[in-house]
Amino acid sequence: MVDPFVFLMTDSAHRGLSIAVAGMLIVAVALTVISLFIAALPKLLGYAAKVWPESESHRAAASHHERLDPHDEVLYAAIGYALYLKHQKH
Repeated sequence: MVDPFVFLMTDSAHRGLSIAVAGMLIVAVALTVISLFIAALPKLLGYAAKVWPESESHRAAASHHERLDPHDEVLYAAIGYALYLKHQKH
């Protein structure tokens, strides 16, 4: 006669194994989809930039801060040094 407890253990072990395999497959598929989306994102953004181009006012505002006159850089360095000295005294 077969012990019913051994039968239940074997059945639950098979269920657990199938649930574990199904979970791992779901996670593997999800991670694959995410990585493919991240890999395709530069092309998708390129297409989106062609459909909805950035306005000139945004480009001009962003590039204005990147181009500083040499006098501005000296002025900003002087302001930074003055603030540094002020905080050193405290």
